[in-house]
Amino acid sequence: MVPAEDRLLITFHDAFELFAMRFDLEVAGYAVSSPPDAADQAALEGLSQKIRDDGIPAIFAENGFDKSIIDDIGADTGARVCRLYSDISEDSGQTYADLVRANADEIIRCLAPQ
Repeated sequence: MVPAEDRLLITFHDAFELFAMRFDLEVAGYAVSSPPDAADQAALEGLSQKIRDDGIPAIFAENGFDKSIIDDIGADTGARVCRLYSDISEDSGQTYADLVRANADEIIRCLAPQ
């Protein structure tokens, strides 16, 4: 499992606040406030510094959005880039419960000590 002090999420945008509260996680930052907002370079540099300072091992891209910003932050900080899902499409065959389970599994996989 993920130790309490390591339950920090860096995500593409602010879609996971309620998920984090429900599962005892903390959203420590995100790349953009709300899509389609552009990323602010100074804010991204601050976010990268936070990742380095706090030793955050993984950051999370999000399905349906350009992953390049998260990839750049990962390259800059050495954080592993993982993926979360914020919605399901009608033809995916997934339910909301499937989506929550997949995200929980991905968070554990990416944040748990190796």
